[in-house]
Amino acid sequence: MKNFYENISKIPCFYNDRVYNCMRERRYYMVFLSEVVAPGGDIINHALLSLALLVLAGLVFGRIFEAVNVPRITGNLVAGILIGPSVLGIVNATDVEGLQVITNVALGFIAYGIGTEISFKNLKQTGSRIMIITLIQAAFAVIFVIGLLLLIGAPLWLALIMGAIATATAPGPIMMMTRQYRAKGPLTETLVPLVGIDDALGIVIFGIMLAVSQGLITGVELSLGQMLVNPLMEILLSLLIGGLIGWIMMAVVQLDRFEEREYTQIINIAGVIIAVSLASVGFQGYPLSIILTPMMAGVIYSNFIEREKFVRSTQALDNFQPFILVAFFTIAGAHLDLNLLFSSGGQALMLFILVYLVARALGKVSGASLGGYITKAHPNVTKWLGIALLPQAGVAIGMANAASNTLGGEEGIMVLTISLASVVIYELFGPIGVKMAIINSNEATIQSSEELSSSTKPVMH
Repeated sequence: MKNFYENISKIPCFYNDRVYNCMRERRYYMVFLSEVVAPGGDIINHALLSLALLVLAGLVFGRIFEAVNVPRITGNLVAGILIGPSVLGIVNATDVEGLQVITNVALGFIAYGIGTEISFKNLKQTGSRIMIITLIQAAFAVIFVIGLLLLIGAPLWLALIMGAIATATAPGPIMMMTRQYRAKGPLTETLVPLVGIDDALGIVIFGIMLAVSQGLITGVELSLGQMLVNPLMEILLSLLIGGLIGWIMMAVVQLDRFEEREYTQIINIAGVIIAVSLASVGFQGYPLSIILTPMMAGVIYSNFIEREKFVRSTQALDNFQPFILVAFFTIAGAHLDLNLLFSSGGQALMLFILVYLVARALGKVSGASLGGYITKAHPNVTKWLGIALLPQAGVAIGMANAASNTLGGEEGIMVLTISLASVVIYELFGPIGVKMAIINSNEATIQSSEELSSSTKPVMH
């Protein structure tokens, strides 16, 4: 907590109308707190203390922001930024890295929740429409970003990679907002499954663009087959392993004769954690998607289990997820380094960031609108889907890290800087777009936090 000590040392204390520097007293207090909760300075215990502080701060800021009609997710993110390494340093970078497992598990639950919302019955009716809209909005995002970056003088390799990263959409804010407002209707029925398909498509596009960009930098050319093998294997294995986990979960829950809520909850939680663990280590040298694997588990589980047991499962998870979701978004805020916005690269880098933000937004909104128009979707889909697709976080950061590790050097740092700086903006303002879309399309069945608190009806899917 060194950064925190340095920051609080600058804050004066008042005693008997006299101002004096109280760094020593405050430092002793924080050391005392750390040693009580984390004796011996153990990194795991420090991470747990940091997790508690982040969740509490996220809860408070979420309520404050919601009181002024700003999505609570934005409050969670701001809380993370404020007490994280970028500002106050109450939670340092080491502790934030120690919470990576919490972030992965939370992302797994978000993806699993998306999977449970995907109904084979509904996909038969709207599947082709959703696929067409997904392809068009992703293509427009790629084209707009590549075109505008090249227009301002960005190198081709950078434009290609950022164009691929632009396809990724963060499922977390979308999932949280649709559940918070119990959203139901054509927009929600299109938005939720589209996010999962969109990220799968983004993985393929990114794999191709990264290979091409690496060839442009190194001068080594790869065949189309070599560019496609890894991303396609990642998707295929993620779907197969996730589907197997979902089927096993369904079979185990079906065996329960006593229909105990705790039993169902434990099976669901364990299944998601297993899916996330397997995705983290990969399979036979191939990486697995930390989003697609638990998402497919949710798809298989929800579509093949008995309806009553599925409803009981969602009720059990609804009581568990608030902590996970607040932790996920607050930790995400702590991960974001505001110094990147003013780091090396100067005006050119800032220009790339600004153009990327505008180009991606234009591509998503115009592509979704055109896709809705071509497929003759509901007017709410055509008008509001694009703005609901703006949030960007985990998947985009994962792509940026992969590009940084593959390219290395200044090229890798540039991709990571642009991506993380953009995520700061998209995660702060993207949830507001999701809320606007849900409210203005009249699909929110709960309009306020007061209604949400007073409602006793279970979430039905």
